[in-house]
Amino acid sequence: RAEREKIAFSFSVSIPSQLYISAVDCYIILGNTLDNAIEGALSAAEGDRKIYLQLRQHQGTLFYKLENTCTESHTTRKRSKNHGYGLQNVSKCIDKHSGEMVTSYEDGKFIFTSRITC
Repeated sequence: RAEREKIAFSFSVSIPSQLYISAVDCYIILGNTLDNAIEGALSAAEGDRKIYLQLRQHQGTLFYKLENTCTESHTTRKRSKNHGYGLQNVSKCIDKHSGEMVTSYEDGKFIFTSRITC
């Protein structure tokens, strides 16, 4: 979808073949945050749409960072019938693994970072 929407997508991933986190939990975390990043990037001007994903595991901890360009107004949207529950589900999943997450907006980018114990 990012390619179709003309969103530049780059990534740096270095993880072992076994993460000790379920495929369902990975889907909840990666799926929701990537969907949000695409939606956020679409709020930026067409030539400024970018997403950067970084995923690393170090000594039993999985570090995940996802940045996307977006407008500041996009970060303050209210929940609606089908919007606004993804990060809540991500937070529950991360809490389940004794992790933490932080979101921020700076310089035209929404930044999601998390640390998960594997």
